[in-house]
Amino acid sequence: MNKILVLICCMGLLSVYSCGGDSATPEDFGKNHVKKVFSGISCNLDNLNFTVTEEGDDKATVVIEGDIKYKESLALVKKDNQWMPAADAAKLSAKEKAAPKKADPEKKAAH
Repeated sequence: MNKILVLICCMGLLSVYSCGGDSATPEDFGKNHVKKVFSGISCNLDNLNFTVTEEGDDKATVVIEGDIKYKESLALVKKDNQWMPAADAAKLSAKEKAAPKKADPEKKAAH
């Protein structure tokens, strides 16, 4: 969990220093940035704190920290002794069925 928080802080700092935006304040930019980073992921970002630790005319540092609540249920299947998402296994099975079968060398020689 700590690695995620450090990653978020680093990405927030890089974004604040390197990107412009429509955000009115550095804190707003940080909030929008985190929403973009986690878009498409079902998680609760309500317990994050955004603190502007340095702010000048054209530079700022925003520290983003807190706990992210995340829950996901994965449907897995075991294929060739390896666990994988069921959707990926279905795609592999479909490809295997659609792939042309190579002729058996013994049968080919008999012709």
